[in-house]
Order: sequence, then C-alpha cells, then structure tokens
Amino acid sequence: MNQEKIGTFIAKMRKNKNMTQENLAEKMGVSINAVSKWERGLSFPDVSLYKKLCKELDISIEELINGEKDNSEAAKTKAIINTIKSKEKTQKRLRIVIAISIIIIILLIIASIILYKNREDELSKYYERNYQMTFVARDTEAIMKYRNDGKYPDYYGGMYISDDAYHLIVQIVKEKIPNNNTRDYYYYNELITLNEKIKIEYVPNSYNELENVYNVINDYLTNNEIPNDFNSVGIDVMKNVVVVNYVKVTDDIISEFKNKIIDSSLVEFDSGIDKLTIEDKCLNYPKDLGTPLLDKHGNILISVNTGNKNYIPVTLSIYDDGTYELFTTYATCKHGRMCTSMLKYTKSVKGTYDYDIEKIIKYSTNADDKSYSMDNLPKYEIYLGEKYLEKYDSLMFTVEKGKTNKYLEEFLNLINVDLSKCAKPDYGE
Repeated sequence: MNQEKIGTFIAKMRKNKNMTQENLAEKMGVSINAVSKWERGLSFPDVSLYKKLCKELDISIEELINGEKDNSEAAKTKAIINTIKSKEKTQKRLRIVIAISIIIIILLIIASIILYKNREDELSKYYERNYQMTFVARDTEAIMKYRNDGKYPDYYGGMYISDDAYHLIVQIVKEKIPNNNTRDYYYYNELITLNEKIKIEYVPNSYNELENVYNVINDYLTNNEIPNDFNSVGIDVMKNVVVVNYVKVTDDIISEFKNKIIDSSLVEFDSGIDKLTIEDKCLNYPKDLGTPLLDKHGNILISVNTGNKNYIPVTLSIYDDGTYELFTTYATCKHGRMCTSMLKYTKSVKGTYDYDIEKIIKYSTNADDKSYSMDNLPKYEIYLGEKYLEKYDSLMFTVEKGKTNKYLEEFLNLINVDLSKCAKPDYGE
C-alpha cells in the first residue's frame, strides 16, 4: 500500500466532508497528532479503525486501501493485491528485524560472557541479595512501627542496608543498645505472611547523633568565616560518620578544626576535591541587573539557554502575551554551606516583543533526532511550551555547535539579550 497516497486521500475525503483534523480525531477517538500523521503519510490507521474511518469519510475499505475513489471490481481486486503485497512486505521486514535482533543478541551474549565470566556469579548473587534486602528493609521498618503503635522504638535512629547486603543496619542511641549485638527479628503473620527471619545489626551511632555533629559544623560555617581550603561537610550513613572535606588535609587543618569547631570521634576528614569558582567559567551579568520575578504572565512559548554545563546559564522565557523574561540571578549560598540542590532564579529582566517566535523553532534541530554527550553539547537548548509540544511532538530543539539560527540571533539582537553570559549567584545577603 502507498502510505503517502492513502494519507493524501484521507485528507481529501475529510475536507470533502467539511471536517477539520480535530473533528475527525474526536470522531475516531484518537489524537489530532495521529490524524496529522495519517494525512502526511507518516503512519497508517490501525486495522481496527478501518471500518469506523470508512464510515466517517463515506468510502469503502477497498478505496481506503487503494487511496482513490473507485468501487469497481478491478479496484476491489487491486485492494486485495495491495493488502497481500503490504502484508508480504511487512513480514519480510519483520523477518529482517528478527534476524538482526537475533544476531545482536548473540553478539551481546558472547560479549557478556567474555567481559563478565569471572564475576558473573558473584555480581548476580550480590544484586539478588541487594534487591531482596531493599524490600526486607521496607517491610521491617513497617513492622517496627506497627509493633509500637505507629511509633518507632525508643532506640531507633535510622535504617539502611549493609555494604555486603547481608544485614539491615539499625542506628540506635548508645545508652539504648540491647544487651546482644544482634538479634533475630521475625516477620509477623498479622502484617505479612512469611516464615523467614532476618538479622538486624545494631551500630553505636544513631543518625540523630551524626546529625547533631553535622549541625554544629554547619552552624559554625553559617556564622563565621569559612576556613581556608574547606570544601564540604556531609553525613555518610554507610561509614556511620560525618565527612569533612578539604582541598588538602594537614595536621594543622585538623587541629584548627577541632579547636574552633568541634572535636568528635564521629568526624572523618577527607580531601581531594578542588574548589570550583564560577567567575573562572564565564562572564556574569551584573548582580544588580534584574528585579523580582513576574507573578503573572502569559503561557510560555519557548525557553532558551546555552548548552554549556560548566556554569549556571541565564534563561530566556518567551510568553504568548508578547512579553519575555531573562532570568539573571539564582539563589545559592557561600561555598561549604548548606544549599538546596534545586535551581531557583530570583531576579529577571522583563520586556515586550513583536516577533514570530515559531520561526526560531522551524530553523532549529529536533533534539529527538540527535544524540548529545557532555563532550558534544549543543550551542543552544530550546525547550517548547505546551502550545508547541503537541504540534512538534518533542520537548526540545537545539542549535548545534558551529551553526547559527538566524531567527534566534535576530530575536536576541532585537531585545538586546546575550545568552552566552552566565547567571549571577545570589547569596541572600
């Protein structure tokens, strides 16, 4: 069957019935995007829809298959022949796909055997244990609360899976440690029906204790000048310690830390992470450029920023009410202090425009058709708003490195915006 011819025929018969694509989609119980693809010859209606589609367009199934208005006996014979040829073509294509898939699978199996021959059993057992223990942990935590009227036991400080995936580690307050280091914890039939039992291993430092140490350190960093070469602080539940990281750890740094901040056996010092400074990565917009974000605006058409991931880019949002907003400043905190990991812009520059924004999309590349890596990122990323999402059936378009989107450049010049600069950090001072 000639898919393109059939698509043109469907479009013609729809228009003859004075129906829009939306009308036909509603009658057929499919999306307008599906009807659009039929008529452009990109896809073909499912067999289950033939009868209903023919009824709506007032045509026969033979005419649909042939893609032309002809109900003669010759046309019916032609439809049968087209159907048989299409089926044979599909079967041939399917056989090729199956053959290629089998070859790929065989090659993958051979490669897997070669690469993982020595560790296959060991890894398989580890992941199986880990998978099982994850659900055991959930069930056990539920049991602990269930057996204590919805509250955790007074010794409970947290729970996680051990490195070897053999045990559940329960963190507890030191003075509440049971007499035995380990005990069997049984599943109860009133909660779930299992006859197995698991081992719970108690460790001396509860998460509460680790968090107390972490809070002391963080309070100091918030209210005092940050020590030289300090990077970060965080709780490592697997090691059961609070890890403090410096660019390089020395005896003098450890001594100063203990004297000025906290001297605790729960602190472990680590090093090796270089400091990152945004100023070395790009040219910032001025800190005072921008005002609080818009409370109300139109529906977003597109958002544009650079593909550079070495810094926080400015982002340009363009709305369907003729306004735009360039986000220039983002919320963060000074190095080494607690910050939210979610990007939140705090200031923007606003303006109005008179421009056909869709030209920018049409002159860009659909990201679905490209494969990008961190070593090969696009020059610009263009995220589509709801208006264009369904029309283009894609979330993002791009402008590739070394290429120019003349309409995007024209628009940026029109509103005097430079997307190559980066956003300025707002430390909340």
